[in-house]
Amino acid sequence: MPVERLNNVRKHPLIPDSMPEERALELFRRARQQALAKDFSEALSSLAYLLKLVGDDPVVRAEIDRVENQRREDVALTLIKARKLLNSGDRRGAQRKVEVVLFMHPGHHEATQLLD
Repeated sequence: MPVERLNNVRKHPLIPDSMPEERALELFRRARQQALAKDFSEALSSLAYLLKLVGDDPVVRAEIDRVENQRREDVALTLIKARKLLNSGDRRGAQRKVEVVLFMHPGHHEATQLLD
């Protein structure tokens, strides 16, 4: 995200007076770092908190959408790797990949079906 878009969060008129602009920007940056580290749940939690503080900000909403898409892509790639491992006869490796998906999404239909 370009720096000028970060400025939209910092200058957003709905940031409460009790919340310094730096704090809003810090929360946004922390969420981006969490997403980069693939800690999607924490990133979304940070963004949800920021959204609650600043109101319905389009920049924050766009970042939430981006992180959710990134999480979906990560799950899809993990399942592709699990299928490849399973097809090559590495059931144990495939199971580890499936467990990662199930940790993030308990009851994920495709993950639970993969090892049946």
